[in-house]
Amino acid sequence: MSKNKEGAAMSSAVIIKELLCKLQTLVGLINDLRSNLIRLLREHRNYGLVWEDKSEDVLCSAH
Repeated sequence: MSKNKEGAAMSSAVIIKELLCKLQTLVGLINDLRSNLIRLLREHRNYGLVWEDKSEDVLCSAH
């Protein structure tokens, strides 16, 4: 993993931990809403490119 990706992953992990702590201490937040927000923060999401092993048709045109 590159240094930028590691730094981004670390900083987002720190931000999520801070948000979780703040959610635990918020006053006036309905328990269902609090638990849903916490669940959303704890979800692990993967984003990236999808590589499919399939041939692609190449069209050649003669001018």
